[in-house]
Amino acid sequence: MPPISATAVTSLEEGAGMNISANSSIGSPSQIFGATSYGSHSFSSPCGFGSPPTRTRPSYPLPDYHQDGSKKWPNVIYNFPEHGHRHGNTFICQGLIEQDHIEYQTITVNCPCPPDDYKFYELKIANSFEVPACFQKHLGHILLFREPVANFTARQYQKFGIAKSDNPGAKKTVVNALKAEAVNAERDLDLFFNYSIIVFSMEKPVFANRIFSPKSDFIVDSKKSGIDNKPEDNTSFKKDQYGLTLSWKIALAGEFREHLQETPMLW
Repeated sequence: MPPISATAVTSLEEGAGMNISANSSIGSPSQIFGATSYGSHSFSSPCGFGSPPTRTRPSYPLPDYHQDGSKKWPNVIYNFPEHGHRHGNTFICQGLIEQDHIEYQTITVNCPCPPDDYKFYELKIANSFEVPACFQKHLGHILLFREPVANFTARQYQKFGIAKSDNPGAKKTVVNALKAEAVNAERDLDLFFNYSIIVFSMEKPVFANRIFSPKSDFIVDSKKSGIDNKPEDNTSFKKDQYGLTLSWKIALAGEFREHLQETPMLW
């Protein structure tokens, strides 16, 4: 791919349809969803809670937003309705869900997780204290997703350390690093979790959480679905494998239609 310059307009990929110019804002909500959805200067202003200065490169403005998965600098995931799996570790879709004879337009979020980890996962509607400054205008259209930074299997560094290896020296280095991370996470709970904000188009209605999660305006109730793969279902290990899928559903405000309850015929 030819280098990007301040004067040239270059396609990211052949046929990708997204052009980069000196005036473009790469990765901004306005680029992804359109100026009518997100505003044309979403990422031109400084990002983050502390509003650090914006750096500028010759070809395009680069916001000084250092996403690292922390509470202060959560990872940013944009909702792509056409590709439900393109949202990190989650699957996101929209559709009608009926409750009490009323159908609601609903966002559903699914996430696979080890059975022992389900209590560490959380999805909520982000409030103003949880959203970096440059995303404040999108409140009501942002979900905050929390997951362990390392899942149950990845946290078992002791068992990983005693397993056979062709390169024990290299493995020792990794085990020591994993142990250090585990110790740090015990001292600082924020290091145990990875945070992401999931940004939806402002063309959609805001979230109405109490329809499906009546106890809170923000915390979304989760549902658990167990998965049991028998030896005949997986050819790699020939043993039972167990998994869990967490699901959350959030209604969109004002997007519903009522159904008349069927009255039984009396003869």
